[in-house]
Amino acid sequence: MELTSREQKFSKAFEAIEDLYALGGTELYPIFDRLLYQVGELSRLNTSSVDPGIPRYNGVEKLFRGHAERLVQIYFGSLGPNCHVALSSQLKDTSVSQIDLICELLPHVFNAGSIFNFQKNLSIELKSNAIIFKGKVELSEDLEKLRLDCYRLSRTFLDFRVLFTFESLEADAESLYDIQFKFSIPEETSQVFAVEIGTQRWLSFPRVIGSFEVEPECLKSIGSHKIYTIDESFQLMPINLSNVDEFTQKSGVTALHFPFLFRPISLIISGKGSVVEKSKLFHQTCTGCDEDLTVDIMPSWQHIDLLELMKN
Repeated sequence: MELTSREQKFSKAFEAIEDLYALGGTELYPIFDRLLYQVGELSRLNTSSVDPGIPRYNGVEKLFRGHAERLVQIYFGSLGPNCHVALSSQLKDTSVSQIDLICELLPHVFNAGSIFNFQKNLSIELKSNAIIFKGKVELSEDLEKLRLDCYRLSRTFLDFRVLFTFESLEADAESLYDIQFKFSIPEETSQVFAVEIGTQRWLSFPRVIGSFEVEPECLKSIGSHKIYTIDESFQLMPINLSNVDEFTQKSGVTALHFPFLFRPISLIISGKGSVVEKSKLFHQTCTGCDEDLTVDIMPSWQHIDLLELMKN
């Protein structure tokens, strides 16, 4: 795509800041970061309402990569030569505003990762909607302190509407656990994850919640944890693991599992869930008419902001 004269000027500004990063010392990085932010805001205000992705401003991608690599050295440089940290990014077409959010999150994310004693190889993957850590961990004996640290960090991430979850496998012969941490990042979207729990009765959540959908039969194998069900009347009720089959074996149910480190939670909802446009919850197409018509309807619709509930 050919850049306009204005876009070329902003691109050169980003490249100039990159040169300053290379020439300046670490004590100047905060100043360069603020300068980058201000130039980014100017570029956003002087372009169309559609936020351009990274391919239009290659300088942003390079600056972001350099910023992430410096943070890796700050937070994981003490791991020593026996632990290799591999940083990768998949940020094609990611908006500048989303990059700005990720930049703000990175110090908190890397701080969270640094409290675990990673061994050997650590992989860090940066995506527009998630940051993922994969590596081997030797769990600390002070699990109570680790639990409190994780709870505190989880609260910090909820302030950003980010979910901090994990997945762990069995320990190997050296008593190291393969572990994956995932920081799910919200995106600006007109879509929601919605469950139709009856005729013209919808229950919706922020779109990111849909990424935690699992097969209902899986919940029992997870083991003891908090499980709740939401019925057709939008009532939330706790259930025991011993009674979970009564709910999961019904046809047409949606199961959500949130693998938080010390307090995993599951939800069972009567109805099938999918990602839909919000407008679908307000309009219905009449396909039995001579021509398709879209008419306004007033469904019974309840939106639950789980991220806000977890925060509170």
